[in-house]
Amino acid sequence: MTIRPNEGTSRQDLEYELEASKADYANAPGLQRLMLGVSADNKSVIEISVWESKPTADMFLSKACCARP
Repeated sequence: MTIRPNEGTSRQDLEYELEASKADYANAPGLQRLMLGVSADNKSVIEISVWESKPTADMFLSKACCARP
């Protein structure tokens, strides 16, 4: 997933938010690996998550999306 942050957001702020977002995935059933990063130009935030299966990912992500305001 690629997210476009607001124009002018500093790399430090983006990295802080990425670090904080790791808690959303803590102990996620079936999550094998989570990689988060910021593009060199600070215009994209990249999230790559590897799951044991698509149904497991779909279940977690649908719950995570529904729980957010």
